[in-house]
Amino acid sequence: MQNKEQASSSEPSLKRKLDEENVNNEKSDSREHSKKLKESSSEIIQDNISSSSSSSTQPERLSILIMSDIHNYDIYFERVRKILDKNQVKVDIVLCPGDIVNIKTKEEYKSKEFQLESLKNVEKIAQGMLSFAPKAYLIPGNHDPDAMFENKLTQPNENIHLIHNSIVELREGLYLAGFGGSVPSFHISPPELASTRAWKGYPHSTDEAFGNELSQLIERMKAFRQVPSSSSSEPPSHMTTTETPQQQQPQPQQLQPQQAQQSHQFIFMTHNGPANCDTTLFQKVDITSPKIISGSDALRGFIEQTELQSSCVCLIHGHTHLFRPSSSLVGTLPIVNPGSLMEGNFSVIQLERQTHLENGPFLLESVTSYRFKP
Repeated sequence: MQNKEQASSSEPSLKRKLDEENVNNEKSDSREHSKKLKESSSEIIQDNISSSSSSSTQPERLSILIMSDIHNYDIYFERVRKILDKNQVKVDIVLCPGDIVNIKTKEEYKSKEFQLESLKNVEKIAQGMLSFAPKAYLIPGNHDPDAMFENKLTQPNENIHLIHNSIVELREGLYLAGFGGSVPSFHISPPELASTRAWKGYPHSTDEAFGNELSQLIERMKAFRQVPSSSSSEPPSHMTTTETPQQQQPQPQQLQPQQAQQSHQFIFMTHNGPANCDTTLFQKVDITSPKIISGSDALRGFIEQTELQSSCVCLIHGHTHLFRPSSSLVGTLPIVNPGSLMEGNFSVIQLERQTHLENGPFLLESVTSYRFKP
């Protein structure tokens, strides 16, 4: 069995190891988009979800730390840092698919004071994310303050980006599309609970309402095209930047078909995951506990479309607190759920630009998932 340092760049492997110091490092690497992930009872699990082409030219890489469903447990950031340092992992950006804080009751949702306090706590936690990388990108979950759905902060920070229902540029030709919130979830077992609601959705009371709002972002993703420009660091000509006292928010403008010359790629980040996917099937470690399906049919329908299958590098989501991080496929699209940081789970993904083509596409080279004992 090869270790990560020995593995060929053209054949990344997926590994999950158990650390002897109460830290379980679950490592996942991906090879082929067309192969479905499989589980194994052994301590090392090898799966294949994407491939990368070897090249004599040094490829451009992007390393991304994903921490989801933190629920105020930013105290674990130091645990994450120690694990990354131990494994000599450096990251370029941080992504958080929601549930940074933990608003739970009707009274808390309705309280302006509690909402403001929670938003300030989001900012504090997001500031902590900047200790890992220069920039952090966040979307709201169903336990986050309402202001996050308007991409508002109390204090502007050029390195902290709230991107609900938005598209922002990460690298040339590579964009991040974000959409927060959740849909209702339902039991599928035991029989006496089947089809009954397990969790409410927020702010979407139905999957249909979620899909109606999400469809606007999907249409912008489909219409989003690159107009060739100079190599300057200025935003592309089809991007406008709107500044508010709360947050700087890039907003893409749709181009007319005659303007569209080359499709961009997307990392798609949602809080809720897609329906009928291993990453959204919830069950506690005890196999006799109820099973809950927490995915969105609307989201699944969108990502099954040819345009998104070809333009998305991967979909990243949270919401479903799996007892360990999980990856799967919808069609050829890799789906990544890093698990809940509150429960000791996080992931790092590596993207690599294919250098055998001019301005070649990015591919998902690896998904490395880590687990520690909270």
